[in-house]
Parts: sequence; structure tokens; C-alpha cells
Amino acid sequence: MANTKPALSPANAALDFLYDRPGFIVRRAHQICMSMFAESCAGLDITPTQFGIMTIVKHCPGIDQISVARLLGHDRSTTMLVVRLLAKRGILDKTSVEEDKRKNALSLTPAGQTLWTQCDTVLTELKHTLAEPFSPGEREAFIYLLNKFNAAFNDRARTTLEGTDS
Repeated sequence: MANTKPALSPANAALDFLYDRPGFIVRRAHQICMSMFAESCAGLDITPTQFGIMTIVKHCPGIDQISVARLLGHDRSTTMLVVRLLAKRGILDKTSVEEDKRKNALSLTPAGQTLWTQCDTVLTELKHTLAEPFSPGEREAFIYLLNKFNAAFNDRARTTLEGTDS
């Protein structure tokens, strides 16, 4: 297997202790993904959290904010703030739920649908770019292992990621 770690000078070889830590590797991969997301979506004025919320609302119209937070693995207050911002921008529509006036049913506005489609096009291309270093089998294994890791430690996170069956 080829060495894929950064080349280190002999004086810095002790950094293998750092570079071999899963947390360091995952954090660095996250930095790279977020940087590439920002670059890809530069003209769209959208964040990964905003796109995640928009995607859930697109596929589950009428969903409430608490359910969105659970499906994204975000805390309620962050989700509420982002939903409020998207509504203020005219991207999301919030409608009071008849059975519980404290809840809002969320849906994408026409402007939100348009923005989501633009983002989806750009981010589908980014998904392929991020897969380029891998063979098809490696990509499948990479995604499988990340999902396995997340499932194994989901309950250790500050906010858990809950599926649609919860």
C-alpha cells in the first residue's frame, strides 16, 4: 500500500504520532471538504448546514424544525437559527402546524427550489471530485467505513444523528 501521509523531514518524523490519529485524519478531511464546498458554492451564498436543511425539507416537505435537527445531527437552537435565516432570505416557508402551534411545518419556496437545484448540480460535481483519489471499490469501502464509524459512535456525539424511523 502506498504511503499517503505528508512527507516529513527526519526532524519531524515524530509527527507520525499525530498524523496516525483518526481524529486528526478526520478533522483534516473535514477541513478539505469544507474548503472545497466553499469554493464550489462561492456564488451561491450557502453553507453546508443550510444545504443540509434545504435537502431534508425538499425531500420531506412539511417536516418540523426538531425533526430536521435530529436528521442532521444538529442541536435544536442551531437548526432554529439557520431555519430562521433561510426563511428571512425567502428560501424556506414556515407554516404553523394545526395540532401544535409551537411547531412549524417547513417547505422550500420557489426561490429555495431554484437555489437547491443550483447547489445540487455543483455539489454532485464536487462529490465526484472528492471520489477521484479512489478506485470504485476504494470509494465504496471508504463510505462504508465512515458510516460504520459514525454508527458505532453516534451516541457519543453531543447531538445524535437519528434516522427517519426514530
